[in-house]
Amino acid sequence: MGRQVRAGTVFKDPGAPPNERYKIIHKGQEMGRPLGCVFGATSPDGIDWTPVEEPLLRDYGSDTQIVARFDEEIGKYRGFFRGRRPVDGEMPQIRRTIAYAETEDFNHWPRPETVVTTDVYDHPGTDIYTNAYTAWPDADAHLMFPAFYQREIDVMSVQLMTSRDGYNWERHTREPLIDGGDQGTSGDPRRDYTAGFYAGVGVVSMRP
Repeated sequence: MGRQVRAGTVFKDPGAPPNERYKIIHKGQEMGRPLGCVFGATSPDGIDWTPVEEPLLRDYGSDTQIVARFDEEIGKYRGFFRGRRPVDGEMPQIRRTIAYAETEDFNHWPRPETVVTTDVYDHPGTDIYTNAYTAWPDADAHLMFPAFYQREIDVMSVQLMTSRDGYNWERHTREPLIDGGDQGTSGDPRRDYTAGFYAGVGVVSMRP
């Protein structure tokens, strides 16, 4: 496409004209601007791409997995992006969150708003990295498999969240769907886990 594509996902747009049937949304950088942008591109076949010239979101640093799709139920595009919230303390800090926006025009998006953040039951040093959003197949509902990063032990684990409207999200359990690996016995929590995980985008049916 002639520009760098990072942290993006591809989706098939059922209502688009044939030459724009596939779309990609991704992070990028504009020359001479310090903050990142969110860009898009379209394709008739998922192979040959035409960039959308102007950023979909200008000066918005979504430096992680960006997920979008066209929701036929509401007639709009849904997008899930990196969000950030300030944390009070001796030094200015931020915590990573998940932000959401919707639009009728893929080429123009409003500023995303945070819809998923940590709460009082999470450790204060917890960030939410990727969102791994997907529509719940054959149901009027939505799923996310966000990666929760625990700074104090340097471990990433995947959790499950559900929503009926794509805006209000619930975590029904605090147990990881995929945890950070086997816990060891060295006595150092930063060395006692063997792995960290991120979920990809989409689900695969296991029905026969």
